[in-house]
Amino acid sequence: MTEVVIVTYGGGHARMLAPVVERLNHYEHIEISILALTTAVLEFDSKTVNILGYKDFFSNDDDVVHYGKILASELEKVIDYDESVAYLG
Repeated sequence: MTEVVIVTYGGGHARMLAPVVERLNHYEHIEISILALTTAVLEFDSKTVNILGYKDFFSNDDDVVHYGKILASELEKVIDYDESVAYLG
């Protein structure tokens, strides 16, 4: 099994990489993980890939969570609260 990690930052970047993800998804021996940062996760929700975000790496860091919650409280709207906390923290 070969694992491929693709990092996308934002929806526009994710849309540019979507054809690459689609092509790689056809190979049974390739496992795809996408580090879908910020709004990129919305572009890959319907795909059969492993989606990762900031919260998968930083949600256990007390300092990140503390400062992220302070900054997230100032936002009007967030797509994913835990992702926003990890990103901002």
